[in-house]
Order: sequence, then C-alpha cells, then structure tokens
Amino acid sequence: MASVTSPQQRQAACRNADRASRQSLGISCSTVSFHDLSLREALACAADCGFRWVDLDVREGGPVEPVSVREDYETQHLLIGFGAAQAGIAVSSLCVHAPNQTEDEALRLVRSACNLSNALGVGIVTFAPPEPDSLGGLPQWLAAARERETQLRVLASGDLLVQLLDPGRPESIALSLSDLCAAARNGVDLEAVLPRVHCLYVDVRSTDEASGEWALTDEERRLLAELTRDSPDSRVVLRCCHVADLDWRKRLLSRSREATRALLAS
Repeated sequence: MASVTSPQQRQAACRNADRASRQSLGISCSTVSFHDLSLREALACAADCGFRWVDLDVREGGPVEPVSVREDYETQHLLIGFGAAQAGIAVSSLCVHAPNQTEDEALRLVRSACNLSNALGVGIVTFAPPEPDSLGGLPQWLAAARERETQLRVLASGDLLVQLLDPGRPESIALSLSDLCAAARNGVDLEAVLPRVHCLYVDVRSTDEASGEWALTDEERRLLAELTRDSPDSRVVLRCCHVADLDWRKRLLSRSREATRALLAS
C-alpha cells in the first residue's frame, strides 16, 4: 500500500527534487525590490518578472519583518508558503537584517530564521549582523545554524569582509556587487574572496529610460564573470529598490534577469 504523505511533505519533496535546477539557474529576485507592497503582492510581482526563485528579504518596514520571524516563525511559514504557491514561485534563501537588535534578540532571530528556512525547504539563511562592523555574536549564530542543519551566510561589507577572511571564519559569505568592486579597488585578495561568495546581490539600475538597458560597468561585468568561474554554485540575487514607478521597476528586473542569464552563460 502506498504511503500517505501530507501536502507539506509533497511540497518539500518537490522542492528537494528541484534543487539541482535552482543551482544551475542561479538567479533570484529579492523581495526588497517590492518593499512597498504586501508579501503576496511582492511574490506575485517577482513571478510576473519571470523569476522562478525569490530571496526573501526580512527587514523592518518590509513585507516580512524581523520581529514577526523572531516571535512567530510558524505563522510566517504559512503566509509565505501560501503566497508563494499562489504566485507559482519558490524561496531560494532568506536574507535577514537585524539592526538595533540586542545580542539575545539577534540570536533568537537567527534560530527562528533557520527554523523558518527549514520549514520552507530551503535550509539557507543570509544574516546581516546588528553591527555593520562587528562579528561579536558569530560563534553563537553559527552554532545555532549547525544545530538546525542550516547554512548560515554572513552578509559582508567593508571591514566586515576583511574580518570574515580570517582563518576559522565561515566558508560561505554573501556580498553585494558594489562591495565586491570596492574590495577589488582596495586591494583585497579576490582569490580568497570569490570561492567563498555563495550569494551576490546586484542592484539593478538603468541609465537609459527609453530602452531600459541594464547598466553594468566593465569592472562589474568582469567580476561577475570571475565569480561564475570561481564559485559556480553561487546565486545572483537581483534587487531594484530606487525606482518609484512599479511598472518600470518590474520592466528593469525582467530585462536584467535576461541580461544576467546571458552574461552567466557566456
């Protein structure tokens, strides 16, 4: 007699079966691009732009707030799962921002974010530390993630990136393309950085409002190509936060997704 599985188990099985496709595609849309919308609207807009995967941004004032995840991740799991199913899109990772959190609140947030990520069948959390230049709680955050068998990536910039390159630091980090360019200009050893970058955030912008062409500098294109070579399992997350008009924002994201696919395939 065939075993009976719950809808949650069937959804988890589908997500696990599709992980290979997720890794090969490697492009997600950050829900921060739709920070002014509800969660369901943000997920639907990302799907409208042609994305199959979203990076779920957790920050104050956004569709999903840190306090909601920290205090009641089970409810957030239901809301996110329902919205994603309606939009026909899946969550590739969580990006959690924790400014102004106490040490205890930050640790509780990491634990709940890991639980939420696992409930969604993702198992990946990117965490922006409460202090942009301090890794004071890193051992506790990593221990909490290991206990939950979750991959924790630290969102790095500036001095924090240099600290994360020290021996014994986590092997997986997240970085924005602009911070990667700044690191290259400041003489940071990219051979030590690129293999550890498993998530790269790219801010979409346009200098030509008539065509909507994605504006990448030669340096950005070169570093993006090098990342693809040195860290082939890395995920590129596109975000567009500074365009007020929603239709234009969606157009930019859609065209940038196609441009990124072409660039990564070249």
